[in-house]
Amino acid sequence: MVKIKIIATGLEKNKNIKLITDEYYKRISRWAQISEEFLPEVLIKNDGEIASKKQKEAKMQLEKAEGYIVAMDRIGTMLSSEDFAKKLNSIMANNSSTISFIIGGSNGLDKSVLEKANLVLSFGKITYPHEIMRIVLSEQIYRAFTILNNIAYHK
Repeated sequence: MVKIKIIATGLEKNKNIKLITDEYYKRISRWAQISEEFLPEVLIKNDGEIASKKQKEAKMQLEKAEGYIVAMDRIGTMLSSEDFAKKLNSIMANNSSTISFIIGGSNGLDKSVLEKANLVLSFGKITYPHEIMRIVLSEQIYRAFTILNNIAYHK
């Protein structure tokens, strides 16, 4: 069984979002072992420290990532749900026992994460807060597994 890690920078603040993601994680658990890890966002005093902040966050993110690394960023490749399912299937078929999805903090991901990632994935050109991104990502992972298993969820 594949292991999926969702690594999110920023603390979990909204219990309602946790209820939603937990429901998707429960559904996904039929096909994968899924976990999430929250990393603290580095605090800065002014915008001049953003680059340093992103580098420090990148170090923590990459320390937690393992296996096939997917960086979630609006500059990444956009895939349809069907193509995302095919990509997920391809990753698993190539003996990747772990897939790590990295969601950046309020200033996004450092270039070192984008360079280290096996795939930079976008769910659109808009920016999502990390908590909303966790919902969208977990739903799309679940949708991908239903597509791959011919379950009538995807329309």
